[in-house]
Amino acid sequence: MTAIPEIATLSETATHARRVALIVAIAFFMQLLDSTIISTSLPQMGASFGVSPVAMSIGITVYMLTMAVFVPLSGWLADRFGARNIFLL
Repeated sequence: MTAIPEIATLSETATHARRVALIVAIAFFMQLLDSTIISTSLPQMGASFGVSPVAMSIGITVYMLTMAVFVPLSGWLADRFGARNIFLL
């Protein structure tokens, strides 16, 4: 009778792995979407602020600098407090 719980455990493990893969894929998609939104919205933002879109390129620079700071910081935090806890934060 131990074969039935083992099959159920394998099924639960496969479901859990799919769920984790889906969550990570959504996170990567959101980061990619984040980085493209700012570049496509620069002309409209420039018009709203009354400056040329070229002058608004500071927005991309700030975004890239922010990512350069927070990606390594999030790695350190994940090592210190656990990746699951930081990811759920």
